[in-house]
Amino acid sequence: MTQQPEPRRSTSPCFPVTDDLVVEALHELQPWRAAGDSVDWELALIAYDVPADTTISGVLVPAGRYTREVTGGGYHVVAHRWTDREALADRLDDVERRHHRFMHIAHAQARFVAAHAAAIHAYAHGVLALIQRDEHAGGALYDAPVRCWHDLSHHIDEHRYFDELRMSGNLDADPDEDEFVTAVVDRTDTLLHERDRLLSFDEAEAAGFDGTLRDGSQPHTWSSLTPRQRAAFRLDRREPHAGEPS
Repeated sequence: MTQQPEPRRSTSPCFPVTDDLVVEALHELQPWRAAGDSVDWELALIAYDVPADTTISGVLVPAGRYTREVTGGGYHVVAHRWTDREALADRLDDVERRHHRFMHIAHAQARFVAAHAAAIHAYAHGVLALIQRDEHAGGALYDAPVRCWHDLSHHIDEHRYFDELRMSGNLDADPDEDEFVTAVVDRTDTLLHERDRLLSFDEAEAAGFDGTLRDGSQPHTWSSLTPRQRAAFRLDRREPHAGEPS
């Protein structure tokens, strides 16, 4: 007789709540924590820490940690019950970070961005190159921690970069300049946030952090580099985007 394999256990930190009455009951509880915004942004995540013997309008809600994920301007709701508190906290942190980045600056209309994506991408990388020039030894941002577009405004006139690039002179379609600048700022802000990722072992070692990542105790990002390390080591090596000069 062939022995049947044991069913694989789920490794997911949460599972959907399928009881609509429980989902509605969660809405009446005091949230433990919330992140995001489904009206001005794409997602709101509301977390609840439900104690034992909790009954709402006659509905018994089993004890545990729950989330209500609200999207589509508040019209679509999905609820989950979480078995891993740390994973739930990580999820909330992620939504909070992404929402903060979104609300940090103005955003161009999605249709406009789609129509001029290649040019927006190219100019954003051009602006990033000018920012990194000013971060090098002797530059205007030599001692400034720059992790996002908002940081620039504390140290320099950040829009002078567009004058240097002659923003509208090389655009084929010559789109609305204000909307184009908004889109480029948005994309540049994203690039600056992406640049603040953790450095790999090879990158950190090349920047002069010999051996500090071996035990994982001292992670580093571009923003943690000294101005001299930034000047000596470039992290913007990448393949050019379609439509962007190499």
